[in-house]
Amino acid sequence: MMVSFDTNILVYTTLSAPLAKTHRARDPLLRGMRTGSSILLLQTLAEFSSVAIGKAGNRGRRSPNNDRRLASGAACARHSG
Repeated sequence: MMVSFDTNILVYTTLSAPLAKTHRARDPLLRGMRTGSSILLLQTLAEFSSVAIGKAGNRGRRSPNNDRRLASGAACARHSG
């Protein structure tokens, strides 16, 4: 069985704060990546990109933390596709 993840799951996996939602989002995503049973839909990736870039832009400037968060989200997307 193949599983696809909602955009919110991808967004929560990239948060740096140790929130319960972050841990709950990362677990199924990592399991899906390890087992090869997950796919990343183009629409989900586009929505995630829009949200991530918007969050980075709301800070008014690029920063190493924003770049790392965006890169980790892209890495998750590459591994699940």
